[in-house]
Amino acid sequence: MKTPHAIVVPYPVQGHVIPHMELSHYLVERGFKITFVNTEFNHKRIVATLHNNQNESQINLVTISDGLTEEDRNDMGKLTEALTRVFPKEVEAVIKGINGSNDNDDITCIISDIGWLLAIIGENIGIQTATFWTMGAGILALISNIPKLIETGIINPDGKRSNLSIER
Repeated sequence: MKTPHAIVVPYPVQGHVIPHMELSHYLVERGFKITFVNTEFNHKRIVATLHNNQNESQINLVTISDGLTEEDRNDMGKLTEALTRVFPKEVEAVIKGINGSNDNDDITCIISDIGWLLAIIGENIGIQTATFWTMGAGILALISNIPKLIETGIINPDGKRSNLSIER
């Protein structure tokens, strides 16, 4: 049976990169080959954590541009805007490069917490995708219930608290 080969693409900030790397190690222990895609900016941090790890040979680290030059990477608006422009074509190029090589280890799935990236890449290339949620369950529950909060009038469609009085 062919070894499963996942490409792991976290949103490029620390609270997302670390859980994706932990998931990658977990998958390697279960027989996966991993290509971990990270920005050039974050790459040095990841390499520093892998020096004494036996899974290192099964995790192929690949760097791509985040689309930023000297802009402040702590500005989430600038980072997100740059990622929407750059990441789809960069990640697609990595996948096509791996799948076009003769090493017989084609990418079999994409794992990411960037939903729009999964939709674009999965649709364009036809590879299975999986979302890895890195935030707490409470945040997921809140996001999932925003339509209900708006419908019941607890918050307005613009996200502000309504004037609705909630009795206890």
